[in-house]
Amino acid sequence: MGESPPPAKWWKSLPAARRTVRLALQVVLTVVALAVVVVKVVGVKNLGESLRRVQPLPLAAAFGLTLPLIGTRIWKWGFVMRAGGLGLPRRQVASSFLAGMWLGLIVPGRIGELGRALYLSKGKRAEGLGFAILDRIFDLVVTILGGSLVYWAIFGGAKGALATVGSLGICALVGFLPPLWPLGEKWLNALPLKRITVPAFRAATSLRGRAVVWCLALGALSLFLGGWQFHLVMVGLQPVRLLASLLAFPASLMAGVISPTISGVGAREGMVALLFQRLYGTPEVKAAGAVAAFVSFLFNSVLPAAVGAFFLGRV
Repeated sequence: MGESPPPAKWWKSLPAARRTVRLALQVVLTVVALAVVVVKVVGVKNLGESLRRVQPLPLAAAFGLTLPLIGTRIWKWGFVMRAGGLGLPRRQVASSFLAGMWLGLIVPGRIGELGRALYLSKGKRAEGLGFAILDRIFDLVVTILGGSLVYWAIFGGAKGALATVGSLGICALVGFLPPLWPLGEKWLNALPLKRITVPAFRAATSLRGRAVVWCLALGALSLFLGGWQFHLVMVGLQPVRLLASLLAFPASLMAGVISPTISGVGAREGMVALLFQRLYGTPEVKAAGAVAAFVSFLFNSVLPAAVGAFFLGRV
């Protein structure tokens, strides 16, 4: 008689089971968040009325802004690497960025965008990770600063001033990243995975002076283009002031990052709806804001990420 097969090692299935449970939980949270936004925050009737008033021309113009918006973000990603000493072909810069966007839609908090480093050439991925982290830091700094400046312009007062001063302080901290390199190198060399962490940290602290200013400027241009795109979508639904759109857009970005739902869906729309409720106090504008947040997300994230999926196996 042949020997009986060894017993199954059940613990090997635990990582896959955890991923399945995590994904199922995200799906449930996303559905619940959307339901709350539609039923409680916006209202089904108001949502239907907003969709009936759609004007196609501003929406087409908003769609047309997708290319310059994503082009600016790719330009900044390439500039960060080039300024840090990692020059790559333009095609690889673009494809790695778009592939990272696709991963960013899947992983909560857009952490998956750091995966763009995986689509760089071997031997450059550890540095690419550091540059991806730095690029996301620039995005976060500009988003906080832009949102706080517009908040101050709309609401004024001590809270607006405090938010602006705080965000300017964060911008200043980015300029002090390079001096952290000697201390970080000593600490990271004492830890495991130093073949990855040391090059990544060196890359993240490599930019100096004018390069940092240029990266922040490109981030500000990207943020403005995104806010303008959001405003055009809003004009196609319910006209509002440009300043209101420029405040709502960075607020939606931050809500999407901290949300546990898939790609921040639900949190983004709810944040914009509540903000417009505060600014205008009408259910029509509140509903239009939620719709505009979702449509803008399709234009500036889902569509480029779908293109990124095409590039996943072509870097």
